[in-house]
Amino acid sequence: MVSTLFDLTGRTAVVTGANTGIGQGIALALAAAGADIAAVGRSAADETAEKVRALGRRCELVSADLSSIEPVTEVVDTVVAKFGRLDILVNNAGIIRREDALDFSEADWDAVMDTNLKTLFFLCQAAARHMTGWASQDGERGKIVNVASLLSFQGGIRVPSYTASKSGVGGLTKLLANEWAPRGINVNAIAPGYIATNNTAALQADETRNRQILERTPFTLALAARALALRGEAVFAIRDTGLVPCSDWDLTTRFTVPTAYRVSIPDTGGGRTETLLANEVLHLRIGSEVSAPYTGIAPLRRARLTGGLLETLETALAEIYADAPLGSAVIPMPEQPDTDMTALARGFRGMRGRVLVRESVNVTAAGGPAPQTDLKPHDVTPDLSKAMTKESLSGAKASIETVFGVLPGLSNPATTW
Repeated sequence: MVSTLFDLTGRTAVVTGANTGIGQGIALALAAAGADIAAVGRSAADETAEKVRALGRRCELVSADLSSIEPVTEVVDTVVAKFGRLDILVNNAGIIRREDALDFSEADWDAVMDTNLKTLFFLCQAAARHMTGWASQDGERGKIVNVASLLSFQGGIRVPSYTASKSGVGGLTKLLANEWAPRGINVNAIAPGYIATNNTAALQADETRNRQILERTPFTLALAARALALRGEAVFAIRDTGLVPCSDWDLTTRFTVPTAYRVSIPDTGGGRTETLLANEVLHLRIGSEVSAPYTGIAPLRRARLTGGLLETLETALAEIYADAPLGSAVIPMPEQPDTDMTALARGFRGMRGRVLVRESVNVTAAGGPAPQTDLKPHDVTPDLSKAMTKESLSGAKASIETVFGVLPGLSNPATTW
């Protein structure tokens, strides 16, 4: 549960650039873990604030143009005045300029370096000066997280100032971690890859460049992310040709350390099972329990749903139809009596999380099959908005979307969640 693994109740987190994209996702994740949020940036983060408040947390908007260090001290002072203290700083705000290195201008270089590196450092400094007033090496610790980039390692092309700034963020984070650890402040960095944000809009619009990047991004990562979100775990068999995803698995442990796996590998025609040694398997897991560190916990189980809200959600689902797996879609059952329903289901979703195929909606009470009609997904799949109050549905959806990273299907009226 979030409350035991990442309980941030009573903490205040400052997130810069929280209006969209990665910053918004970080703000919502921290709020889901119990933190109150100060969303700092030039653009108003009204949508983020609404979602944070839907999670039952406080959110204050702090307007600041982070292209210079001028507002840095005021930002920290404002947050402390509004919340009483500052526990967590996430330096996410950043900009990018694209041009061949041969033609890159000094103005673009300075603009990116000022926002991405200079302001970041002085925000760290201002926050740390506040944190040292209450943090200690053996007691409560302040937390600073800087957002770097995979370009800190890979380099990229046509973004010299961005790559330089993010490489600087990586080096600066190491220095601050070394220097401030004895003062009770943890400093870390994360390095996101190619993510659909405002900063990558130009690349997304460039069909050729977008395709080149996606072709270099292993599909395995997408499979792992989905499995981790839905199940809390992902297992891959290690082969000379790459990683092979496993649809199911069991494992043998010795002193809580996995020694062997019995895995199911999906294939056309039914798949197969194999026994593999632990060193032949890549096992990813999140939210592991101390008593069973070899298992993961699906994020949905960590959603901050109150008992009453969860009961309302479950009741709404039960009133519409029973035993439907999460994310399932109800489709009309074909009229042909010889249809292989198992094969049909597998064709839609795979053996795991497959669609729930139900008796045809075209069958009348006494007259048998009726003529086929042009049915839309929302005609045959439950719409929870018709069975729950808007407030209950919004609250439940916000909580679940947060722990799932806002899966697209959750906003599709043709799916249940």
